[in-house]
Amino acid sequence: MMIQVIDTKTNNLSNVLRALSACKLEFEVIYTAAELRGGSVVVLPGVGAFASCMTSLNEAGFSAALKSHLTRGGKLLGICVGMQAMARFSTEFGQHAGLGFFDAKVEHLAHTSNVPVITPNVNWLPLQSEHGRFAEFNGAHVYFVHSYHMCQFKEPALIAGTVDYAGQSVCAIVDQGPVIGFQFHPEKSGEIGLRILAHSIALLQNTEPMPLSHTA
Repeated sequence: MMIQVIDTKTNNLSNVLRALSACKLEFEVIYTAAELRGGSVVVLPGVGAFASCMTSLNEAGFSAALKSHLTRGGKLLGICVGMQAMARFSTEFGQHAGLGFFDAKVEHLAHTSNVPVITPNVNWLPLQSEHGRFAEFNGAHVYFVHSYHMCQFKEPALIAGTVDYAGQSVCAIVDQGPVIGFQFHPEKSGEIGLRILAHSIALLQNTEPMPLSHTA
């Protein structure tokens, strides 16, 4: 199953490509929705602001095309802002609509904590993932750089991993079968990050397509 990496012009593309190469995975970089291949695993990296990421996706036609891609057997892996883009909306610098693959929103870490918060959260933190498809990585330390996080899930069971930061449980992994997202950067998390990346790609390549109702 082909791996396609979206270049949104706002992401850390080179780091992700090096990580995929280190995992011995074949891939291609795509720039417009017209390049999407049926059934491929699409990787959506991201750094920077939510709005900039969504603007790039919209201008290249990806926002609508990714929904269609999933209904046709495609898979999706989002990293950092790429994961946040899967939410319904973000409140970063105003309110901005996301792809809506997860019924959740993206809020500033300080807005959801009862204690003072230092942002951005630049840390190596241990994953808490005792159940589900990422349980083997429970306790693994991975690298975070972010000030916003996905929260207020309508279906909390889709949270496959968390970390503790500033007195709150922060979503680190979301897993909806054909759609997986990481708030942390596996491509910057050393050997364990490469293992998590390879594991997630393998999961997506063997996951059943998403039902139509999930991308309405």
